[in-house]
Amino acid sequence: MKSIIQDERVCYFTGTTKDLDVHHIMEGVAFRKKSEKYGLKVYISHNLHLYFHNHNPQELIKLKAIAQKKFEKLHSRDLWMKEFHKNYL
Repeated sequence: MKSIIQDERVCYFTGTTKDLDVHHIMEGVAFRKKSEKYGLKVYISHNLHLYFHNHNPQELIKLKAIAQKKFEKLHSRDLWMKEFHKNYL
């Protein structure tokens, strides 16, 4: 599914179009598939993606809150909790 967070294939943080990774906002094996199913993903430059995972996970937690807001506009908090088990708002 296409991202519900962004419309363009550009880095969510910098706007670059080069060397992009897809970041599945809800991480881990079980949640990666659900992120794909619901469009909970953004493009992030490769170096920034690595940096966030290794040194600045707070930015990834902020993305979870953004994703939850978007998800709940399309679905519901009940479905969010059923699928992802944690409230980030």
